[in-house]
Amino acid sequence: MQIVAAVFDCSTRRTTVNDAAAVAAAIGAAVGYGVCPDWGQTTAAMVSSGDEFAPDLRAARAYQEIDKVYAMLTAFTDPLFRSMADRLRGLERAPGPGRG
Repeated sequence: MQIVAAVFDCSTRRTTVNDAAAVAAAIGAAVGYGVCPDWGQTTAAMVSSGDEFAPDLRAARAYQEIDKVYAMLTAFTDPLFRSMADRLRGLERAPGPGRG
């Protein structure tokens, strides 16, 4: 959770339950079926918070710089993938699982 706090540069909290996916499914079902009025009230009623993590400022700055680099990657990879797709267009796919 400390890494998540740094990546998104905001405080995060760990829930006290081990199976958060099941609780999230229950929240979705309760709101979806109209048993509970909305996401905020339902979450407040069904989720209790545990430890809180503040972002480490040095790590948050590092992740912001990494994000800038990643944002530029598609300028290089998109043309590469387009070229590969153009060259492979019309070729038969190799047999594999479920393909004969």
